[in-house]
Amino acid sequence: MVGPIFGQAFGANVFGLQTIFVIPNRCVTKMHVCVCKLRLQLPGTSSLKGKRQIVQSLISRIRNKFNVSIAEVEELDSWQNTVLAVSCVSNSKRHGEEVIAKVISYIEGTRGDVLITDIDRETLSGF
Repeated sequence: MVGPIFGQAFGANVFGLQTIFVIPNRCVTKMHVCVCKLRLQLPGTSSLKGKRQIVQSLISRIRNKFNVSIAEVEELDSWQNTVLAVSCVSNSKRHGEEVIAKVISYIEGTRGDVLITDIDRETLSGF
C-alpha cells in the first residue's frame, strides 16, 4: 500500500512480471476565476499614440505588480476611451476578489490621468 499522498497501489502479475498499478487519490479543490472589465477614460490624450503609451504602461505595471492577466479588449481605435479586462485564478474566492479590488485601487490611486467610468466584476467558481 502506498501512502495517502500517492494513492492506492495494487499488484498484478502480467506476462510473468510483477507490476504495480497506482490509482491516485482525487484531491477536491475548487478553482475560482475572478474577472473584471474596466471602462476607462483618458481625458488628456489627443492621439492614439499617446493613448497607447498610457495603456501599455498601465498594463505592464499591473501585470508585474499583481501577477494577473490583463489586456485591452475594446475601444482600440478611440483616443480617449479604453476597456481593460483583468483576470485572476485562485483556489480561494476571497483572495481572487481581493486581488481584483487592489488592481482597481491601484489604478484610482496612482493614475491621475485615467478615470474609471464603469466596473463589471464576476467570479466563476467550481471547476
